[in-house]
Amino acid sequence: MILAYFCSGGVCAVFIVFAAAFAVYLFIKRRALTLCAIGAAAGLLIVSLYMQLYFIPIAEYSGKSVQGEFIVTEIQRVSGDHQEITAKMTLDGKTAKITLSCETRLSEGQTVRAKITFGEFDEEYKLYAMANGILLSGSAEELEIVSGEVAEEGLLRTIRAGFIGAVEENLFSEERSLAKAMLFGDDGELSQSARERLRICGAAHFTAVSGAHFAVFGAVMLGMIPPKKRRTRAVFSLMFAPMAIVFFGPSVTVMRAAVMFVINGAAVLFRRSADPLNTLCAAFVILALFSPGIILDIGFVMSVFGVFGVAVVGTRLSEKLCGLIPGKAKALSPVITALAVSASAVVCTAPLSTAFFKGVSLTGTLISILLTPLMMVGAVSATLTAVTGAGFFALPLAAAMKLANIIITSVGNVRYAWLPLNFSGAWIIAALFAVILTIGAFHSMRLLRTSAVCMAMITAFCFAESAYISKSRNITVCVKNTHGSAEIVISDGKADVVIDGSGGGLAEKISRCLRENGAQSISVLTAHDADFTGALAVKELSELVEIRYVDSNETVMAVLNSVG
Repeated sequence: MILAYFCSGGVCAVFIVFAAAFAVYLFIKRRALTLCAIGAAAGLLIVSLYMQLYFIPIAEYSGKSVQGEFIVTEIQRVSGDHQEITAKMTLDGKTAKITLSCETRLSEGQTVRAKITFGEFDEEYKLYAMANGILLSGSAEELEIVSGEVAEEGLLRTIRAGFIGAVEENLFSEERSLAKAMLFGDDGELSQSARERLRICGAAHFTAVSGAHFAVFGAVMLGMIPPKKRRTRAVFSLMFAPMAIVFFGPSVTVMRAAVMFVINGAAVLFRRSADPLNTLCAAFVILALFSPGIILDIGFVMSVFGVFGVAVVGTRLSEKLCGLIPGKAKALSPVITALAVSASAVVCTAPLSTAFFKGVSLTGTLISILLTPLMMVGAVSATLTAVTGAGFFALPLAAAMKLANIIITSVGNVRYAWLPLNFSGAWIIAALFAVILTIGAFHSMRLLRTSAVCMAMITAFCFAESAYISKSRNITVCVKNTHGSAEIVISDGKADVVIDGSGGGLAEKISRCLRENGAQSISVLTAHDADFTGALAVKELSELVEIRYVDSNETVMAVLNSVG
């Protein structure tokens, strides 16, 4: 399906015919892989039709101006009267999702008539936009509001607001922003340094609503129903899924988790077993039929591979490892299971992490084990606080988030916790690692031991290659935003950074560049034109990476000296 996005119609037609013919051959031979071949042909056909009948006709509006109406669906960024919004409008008889910039303050739900000029997508955000079904970007002028905003929030959105309000009233500073991100996927208040620490320590997935959030809040909601009443719990599970979509928002990862919840609940009602792999595949097929673009969404794809690692590979691996524990040490089984499941999730998502983030966190397994119970405590405490209004119920929430922040900060500041794999073919090596683990988990113990040896050899190679490249790399990279740019010269595991312009908001980009290329410190940072926002960015950067010498103006030095 991904292939069909980037190939011409003729090439896709050849692949479709080949896949269909292969499926017929396997069907005649009665081979077990028949369904896989049918799936390959169907996937290619679905995306090809989507591209030819919808994507290409809409994309042809790029560079044109139209007069029409749109509905504001989301406010993305606000700066004074300037706004960047996501909207829906009808083009060529088809509903298109677009992003617009305008100089008039708008609200979600408003219907607006305007002159719209569509332009080309920034290449850096093109794939992200396609993954979210956003096919056009432009500016809106001569705006006329046709109808006002939708005032009705809905009961579940009100409940969500109550939960978030309980967090905001009882927590402060970093713990508050972390609680909102971990419990509700609302990461808008996280600082740049916090985001970078989450990535380094391997906890970034906790800030995106996924199956983990469903499991935690589902456990809280179903906790009062006895485990023996499986059918009653199944009914409540079916009710919980649509409520959670409204509560968390209809993102693709939320929809995937909701579909799996529904399938699992329905399986109990119909006295069937819900196999994790079949359930995951069914959820993927259902979502891909309605929105083929989800296969380009890195968050969705990582959630799919993460669930595969946890529910499929991790389960089988933990069964094998727990079988090796002697009778007197069976009490260690929960620990072995937690390690196996978390490690499997990290390994199965490693190819994507390597391809998109240029490396993997070495502490991801441990951090997941440590943060999951804290997230559970936080969910229970936030629920009790929101329902009762009693502030003392928030004490466990505050303690859990305080401890979570200490763990993330302590590990996230150790830049060696991130293994940079920014070399050609690194994602293929990571994929090979995941395949070897999967094969070992599903076959004999003898093959699992062989797989362990192979994985150890691959790990040693990755460490050696990463260390060699980090030491020998000599490159210059430029990162920029609307506030300025930074030229980064990396050599021998160190970097020299020159910031041009005000420099505001560049801390995360600079830190990410250093992380991806294996630079552990900054020898000299130059920022002569930085203003106060740039000084704050330099301060944030100094919290993330060691800066040995700063050559800057009085504003920057005053901010740095004020924090020691």
